[in-house]
Amino acid sequence: MSQEAEVAVKPDISVEENGTESVENIIEQLKEAEGDKKLELALKLAEYEPEEARPIIQLLDPTCVDTQEAINIKIGESSFPPAVAYQIFPADFIRGYTHPKLTITLDSVTLATNVTFVGTKYVPKIEAEELEPKSSNSGDVVSNLSNSDSVLTSLTEHMPNCEYPDPIDLIKPFMAEDTSYGDQAPLDSTNMSSLFVSPFITTGDMFIYKMSFDSELEKCFLRRMLPLAYFFIEGSRYPDETDKNWDFYILKHKNGDFIGYSSAYNFFSYTSGEHYMSEGYKVKKRIAQFMIMPNWQHLGIGQKFFLALLQSFQKDEEVQIIVVEDASDEFETLRDRAQYTYVTSDAEAVSLLGLHGDIKSNIDLLCSKFKLEPLQIQRVFEMYNLRECQDPFKPPKLLLTCIKQRLWDSNYFEGLSTVDPYEQRQQLEAGCENVLERYYTTLKITEEEGEEDDELETASAPSAKRAKMN
Repeated sequence: MSQEAEVAVKPDISVEENGTESVENIIEQLKEAEGDKKLELALKLAEYEPEEARPIIQLLDPTCVDTQEAINIKIGESSFPPAVAYQIFPADFIRGYTHPKLTITLDSVTLATNVTFVGTKYVPKIEAEELEPKSSNSGDVVSNLSNSDSVLTSLTEHMPNCEYPDPIDLIKPFMAEDTSYGDQAPLDSTNMSSLFVSPFITTGDMFIYKMSFDSELEKCFLRRMLPLAYFFIEGSRYPDETDKNWDFYILKHKNGDFIGYSSAYNFFSYTSGEHYMSEGYKVKKRIAQFMIMPNWQHLGIGQKFFLALLQSFQKDEEVQIIVVEDASDEFETLRDRAQYTYVTSDAEAVSLLGLHGDIKSNIDLLCSKFKLEPLQIQRVFEMYNLRECQDPFKPPKLLLTCIKQRLWDSNYFEGLSTVDPYEQRQQLEAGCENVLERYYTTLKITEEEGEEDDELETASAPSAKRAKMN
């Protein structure tokens, strides 16, 4: 993660045996440190725990400006602040300037990027020096930056210039060594059309295109698109361009406008030698990132996009199972809603969802048919039976038992095994109530056609934050 240019000396941080810096050690040293030393430690803490570091940095540095106030992202006729930016600017602050304004303008079709920064350099006890506006009109992120422009330098390190790869020292560190494109022209509106000829999936007025790093032209577009995750997805990481197991699904409107994207990683799925010999090569499809641009949110697009991907993966004979990487609470609700539609739209599946027969065997059959994990089919099963109740707020005892059994199985080794039976019952009751509350929200949205919940359509996508029992 980039450090601000003003912090020239790294703090003396203790290192654990594996070479990683210990958050506990940083916090302990913060208690004793003062002045500049404390600020340096707080900035280091921001790399691991940005929310915990924010109030400390804000207290120690009067030049801190929240990135949601300082950054404006424009695409087409729309503009909005970032959801997060701490992977570029520690603790979601731009420091060292008064009234900083960073504007990132993207072409709605090609995602060509223009960056402008205006700010007054903060110099304590010395008359401040007014900075001239810096901008780029070359079609991608500005590359002629001076060493003093810490804001633009931090940004450029995370947003690679795919058209004009020089100078190398300002290009993103993870860019492949070979930056030559041979006879390949820079990506523009002319050759962009060759990228979007045959949609992978068509759904209504939207087209989904599949891309990878194999093609140089596709790589150019991906290098423009993927850094957007730093502003809208918690804990995002740029994929390894040399790894051929990545697939990217780009969602566009029929008029060419960029709407969002999802990335998926193909893991080799091995169950047994006998299965491999009979079924051949199979993959576990893991959805890693999922993003809808803010100007296209609250329209039900996130659910339609996710549903279209599920249906496509189900038809793919190579895909054995579909999973999601550490989904955020918001994304889990969107996923619940899409998977509910995905499964209950099948008449044969509905016949297996009731509170009758061998429930475990029925769930296993549905897992195989829809290529979903048992946990996800169980959630669909619970939502279906809750919706079928005469009074959803008085669900039958058998349904409550099924929910509690699932919570017990998935949480036993994460805390339930360490408490006494009374506390176990209390936690299961509370967990069951949380599950029902989430389902009430999801089912209400499913039943009321056209109504979308603001929280769901933010579709911020996978992050490491999870509710304990859901």
